[in-house]
Amino acid sequence: MRLKTGFVTHQGLVRSSNQDAVAIVEPRRPLFGRPGLWLFVVADGMGGYQGGEIASSVAVQTMVRVFGQQSRQNTPAEALQVAFTSANQAILARAQDAPGLSRMGTTLVAATVTEQSVYLCNVGDSRAYLMHEGTIRQVTEDHSLVSEQVRAGLIQEDDPLARRNILTRSVGRAGHLKVDRFKEPWQPNDILLLCSDGLWGVLSDAQIAAVLAEMDPQSASEKLVQMAMISQSSDNISAVIVKRLA
Repeated sequence: MRLKTGFVTHQGLVRSSNQDAVAIVEPRRPLFGRPGLWLFVVADGMGGYQGGEIASSVAVQTMVRVFGQQSRQNTPAEALQVAFTSANQAILARAQDAPGLSRMGTTLVAATVTEQSVYLCNVGDSRAYLMHEGTIRQVTEDHSLVSEQVRAGLIQEDDPLARRNILTRSVGRAGHLKVDRFKEPWQPNDILLLCSDGLWGVLSDAQIAAVLAEMDPQSASEKLVQMAMISQSSDNISAVIVKRLA
């Protein structure tokens, strides 16, 4: 299986710092035992200037370390689950050492791939999209007040009064973490996009799909972030793109 990847994370035009964090980790074969798996991660921190940056950074670093261990011992889905749980515990532990960080947390979306499948986990409103044969769809569900109200039929997606910045679930805010898990087919020429709300909040699915279809992953990442800034995104902006070549 051959992959081509790209990523960009940018503080955007409004924020004074970047509270997003991303990672792409290629597996390396150890001297003994089976190799691990690819890992792709996007996190969007919250909790003030310092808290948000720390939460997303701790989450991504913990994901990379724990998933690297677990992917050689466990199923892909379970390895992601354990890594999410560990990231949650790591943020809580860091907050205990610094009372000023007690309200920090982060969204988290992560994926790994095998020859047959994409495995995804998410908490919060950073998203995963999958494009197959030119058609893009959102795989993850947002854990936000407005998204839950839309799913319940209480409001419309484009309701101008909707409070879109209220999350109903995040990493590092509670001892018990509920993680959504997904498994999707993974075929040659499929494209996976992980992104923060600074991107998807201002670009339509059609705009995203057009860029993914025309450009290689790194160029597409750069173009999407540029388009988000042109569209006056008021947040940090991150994209991780993975294309399966064969």
